[in-house]
Amino acid sequence: MAHVMMHAELERVVISGPRRGKQFTYALFDDRVPASPALSRDDALALLARRYVTSHGPAQTSDFAWWSGLAAADARRALELANLPQHDVGTLRYYAPSPSRRVVLPDPTVHLLPNYDECLVAFADRTAAHDARVKKLDTVILGAHFVLSNGKLIGGWRRVHHKGTTVVKATLLAKPTRAELAGMHAETARLATFLDAPARLDVTGSS
Repeated sequence: MAHVMMHAELERVVISGPRRGKQFTYALFDDRVPASPALSRDDALALLARRYVTSHGPAQTSDFAWWSGLAAADARRALELANLPQHDVGTLRYYAPSPSRRVVLPDPTVHLLPNYDECLVAFADRTAAHDARVKKLDTVILGAHFVLSNGKLIGGWRRVHHKGTTVVKATLLAKPTRAELAGMHAETARLATFLDAPARLDVTGSS
């Protein structure tokens, strides 16, 4: 059944619907996605580049090509057609979203992210996302999920069930500040609300 539904989604017959309790539902694609006008190839490339950079930028051409699956030449053309602001950092060129109202976030802003979250996965070059305090990456620690502070990677975490409680076991690669620890506790509380079950934080590493 899983393969049948996946095929139906790829063929744009069905699409994910709202949850009913803990159950996933589906809806007809045509009922949920309005019809859109046909685009020329150049217009489609420009729109795809603009949407990617708006949601993921600043980003390099290689990031966009990796994320979209486009050939390098098509990725370069798409970014040129999108006419986005460019910023050179050393020998690297980044494309940024067009200026918009800036959202002010708490400092630090801490996130407990899943391992496939696009904050990291959407980029071929992820070096800019590593916190300067992290001297060496540990693939074992980062093999589960990610801890980010102000958008920078500072460690990993995994979820363990213990006597009816979800334990967020975080292993950090950088010494956290008190504010970062408070942010991790707040994120754990958010997870508990989402799961509708008790959760607590257990932090190890770089203490």
